Amino acid sequence: MKIFVTGGTGFIGVPLIKQLVSRGHSVVVLARNIERAKNELGLKIANELMGKISFFAGDLSAEHRLIDGMKGCEAVFNVAGTISYRNCDRTLVRETNVRGTANVLSAAKKNRVQRLVHTSSIVAVGITWSENQVLDESAEYNAANLDLEYFNTKHQGEMEVIKSVRDGLDAVIVNPGAVAGFSDDSGRNGNIGSALKMLAIVPFLLPGGNSWVDVRDVVAGHIAALEKGETGERYILAAENISNAEVTKRIRSARGKKVPSFELPQKWVRILSYFPLIDQLAIRNCGFYLYFNSKKAKERLGLTFRSPWPAMQAMLVDKAESIKTGRNAIG
Repeated sequence: MKIFVTGGTGFIGVPLIKQLVSRGHSVVVLARNIERAKNELGLKIANELMGKISFFAGDLSAEHRLIDGMKGCEAVFNVAGTISYRNCDRTLVRETNVRGTANVLSAAKKNRVQRLVHTSSIVAVGITWSENQVLDESAEYNAANLDLEYFNTKHQGEMEVIKSVRDGLDAVIVNPGAVAGFSDDSGRNGNIGSALKMLAIVPFLLPGGNSWVDVRDVVAGHIAALEKGETGERYILAAENISNAEVTKRIRSARGKKVPSFELPQKWVRILSYFPLIDQLAIRNCGFYLYFNSKKAKERLGLTFRSPWPAMQAMLVDKAESIKTGRNAIG
């Protein structure tokens, strides 16, 4: 099968492409800079598999380029997305996650693509303020009042997918949780790695929590969605619900460092998020809970999920130390 992939050099995109070509598919990667994309993928993918990958110059803003790039493709993975909580990036986040998604969907429909898998997020499903409440795919989106552009645009991107399904496109949505991965299993370590590092050093415990998942299981979920997903459905890909306080406790305990006893009140979190030296991704996801179950993905897609902890731990260790202490080391 010939498959078109956006976001192919990202954290999920790299291992997804690696799996696709290992399975015998040919892949067309959308890239702004082809040489840079070749170099980044070449570091992770064996030379004999790179021969199954071609590159197409373009980005999500130009629908006509997407139409040209998808010609002859039977499937599309729309993995591209922008994560930012900075006010100066609000336009970029919207252009990528909503308008860009709409362009990909339109191009896929015009090319009569057989199936499209859209990478969304658990943030597009909803939030709770209690650690005792766990959501699933049926939850009604309720995070608009947080005014987090990333959350809102991922939800609106899903609405674009649903609209396209009603217009006849065969599309499926996957909603990964917070994705962790070993350096040799994933693409560039960016936002999530920074958030974990902040949770490891803060002198207090942060409220809230997240659903975590290993990137290898996220890739398996994407491929299962392609092969088994029901048109118009979404599937949560998450392994374990872990509080932010628990992340800090486990990391600091493993490092032999004092565990903070003071938990920052929820009402202080939003104030703290406006300080320029504070990691925006971590702090703006604190105070509420993104707790989910993956029962639907397990039952309908046949997925299983490993513990995300080893991958989370590995993201806190630099490359040299990982080699010295092993893949599961915290440092």
